[in-house]
Amino acid sequence: MSLIKKIGKTDRKLNSFILKTKYCILAWTFFASLNVFAQNDKIVSVGGDITEIIYALGHGDKIVARDSTSLEPKQVLSLPDIGYMRLLNTEGILANNPSVVFTSIDAGPSSVFEQIEALGIPVHKIASEKSLEGTLSKITTIGELLSEEVETKKLLATYQSELDSIDSTPLDINVLFLLTFDGHAPSAAGQLTAPDSLFKAIGVKNAAGDIKKYQPITSESLAMMQPDVIVVSKEGLRQLTEEKIWQLPGIDKTPAYKNKQLLVVDDGSFLGFTLETPATVNALKKSLATLIK
Repeated sequence: MSLIKKIGKTDRKLNSFILKTKYCILAWTFFASLNVFAQNDKIVSVGGDITEIIYALGHGDKIVARDSTSLEPKQVLSLPDIGYMRLLNTEGILANNPSVVFTSIDAGPSSVFEQIEALGIPVHKIASEKSLEGTLSKITTIGELLSEEVETKKLLATYQSELDSIDSTPLDINVLFLLTFDGHAPSAAGQLTAPDSLFKAIGVKNAAGDIKKYQPITSESLAMMQPDVIVVSKEGLRQLTEEKIWQLPGIDKTPAYKNKQLLVVDDGSFLGFTLETPATVNALKKSLATLIK
């Protein structure tokens, strides 16, 4: 005899309620799969560009934790920091009791996100072309996940307007971006890097344009590149210091050394294609134009 037959009419009503509840749960799961975003969701956001867009779309109050690259807007700094986006751990994320994770596709290790998904917590991995235009697709994707149609349209229009304002007039100047982190020797940003893409966008020559990706600099390579200007990030300058930059082997044979031409840019917006990137590269272009007058 089945359990339902044993328990009689009253319990059959209870069984009916349970079935209805199950249907409700299934319906909720279905709508969640369509990215209908719950108002009380608690987001762990990984990637400075991702976090910035979530805030710009009006959902920053749902973020309960962020990674160490998420530095804008400033109110995000009061949230728990789960560590560097490429060196995450499962426990650090779960400690913040998230109901969903929004992350750059570059974050990892991948096993961390696999473990989180295995617990039933959705992980949205945001991918886009690493370019100024790629930010448009990030805005669109995140807006859809948040079910935020109106604010997404506004933000897309604002960002497109800022893209259109970028000064791409060619400038006869040779620029070198040096990347340094965690005590490593500085590397030059060649082709297929964010700095190379941004130098092209503002019409200046990448002094390291003959190499691919990031390559450690040598005295010979610096002498061959002949940069007129050295560009570093704020964090890069903090780690390397201006004094040590001018002591790099081979740099004394460059125009940049002769004229002590060094410019500093924001880490997140220059290396991460954030909402602030158009303003950052426009400011860089103005500074470079001033140097050659």
